[in-house]
Amino acid sequence: MLMNDDIIIMDNTFGSDMADFNDEDSAERIGHRIRKIRESKKIKLVDLAKSVGISQDMLQKYENGQRKPKTSRLKEIAGVLGVSTLALTDPVLTTYDGSMYALFELEEKHGLSLVEKDGEIYMMFKEERTRSTM
Repeated sequence: MLMNDDIIIMDNTFGSDMADFNDEDSAERIGHRIRKIRESKKIKLVDLAKSVGISQDMLQKYENGQRKPKTSRLKEIAGVLGVSTLALTDPVLTTYDGSMYALFELEEKHGLSLVEKDGEIYMMFKEERTRSTM
């Protein structure tokens, strides 16, 4: 990490800008959410595709992260699944609902839990992670 006056420049160990990584990876995250909700509601892939008016192949591409559905299509899928469109997209942390979805994802992916100690509530993660230097 380099500090230049008030600007902090961080080395990126991934080799690309994290904003690019986030955008490139979003189709996979959205697809995972579609599949997870569909399976939890015991809806068959073919039935969801038919209800939305797309081919089974296209829905499978969405779920596998090969294609990213447009917002209008996400709204249709969310409607058939009976969830908010926010449940399928990356959380927007400036809203209460978005913040809650982010916490649910942290719980699922990293074992986030709330622990009370001495009257205070703390966020804890199941597995200990090693901090990398920036």
